[in-house]
Amino acid sequence: GVAGRRGGLAFSNGAGGGVLGVGGQQQMDGMQIRDMYSAVVGKQLAEDLLPLAERQGYANFESRLRSKTGKAFSVSQVIVVHRDSEGNVTHYSTIARDVSEYKRLIEHYLLSDKVFTFTGEAIMITNSKNRLLSVNEAFTTLTGYTLAEVKGKDPKMLAAGNHGADFYMAMW
Repeated sequence: GVAGRRGGLAFSNGAGGGVLGVGGQQQMDGMQIRDMYSAVVGKQLAEDLLPLAERQGYANFESRLRSKTGKAFSVSQVIVVHRDSEGNVTHYSTIARDVSEYKRLIEHYLLSDKVFTFTGEAIMITNSKNRLLSVNEAFTTLTGYTLAEVKGKDPKMLAAGNHGADFYMAMW
């Protein structure tokens, strides 16, 4: 998107307009950059990020934008400062990428990692060729084998011979 020196939204491409809920130039008229952020983020933008961009020519950051309907979403954003021949700021342009799904996946991964790490149940992870990739601490406690000892091996190594093939087929 493009905004004037005073923060008025001047242009947004189709993708940006769709995410922000503005369908054309008429819907952007009178819209300010600050309208797309919470009061706290808007203040940070005005006091910290735009001055940083003016000093170094750009600012790269993550924040949360709000659509015209008020829906908030996480973005990775770059603001670039444009100047006239005398060095005065004429306008800002920005590229913002919705990273909401990425953040959701990271949170899910971190939660899964906590379950894997802190559960009392022994867990082993294998690849498609049935080779051990990882084991948790509970696995080591139960079996006595560390990851270094089992990584790359077939889980069949754990078979004590006390059960028939049907037992192991049912387990897998």
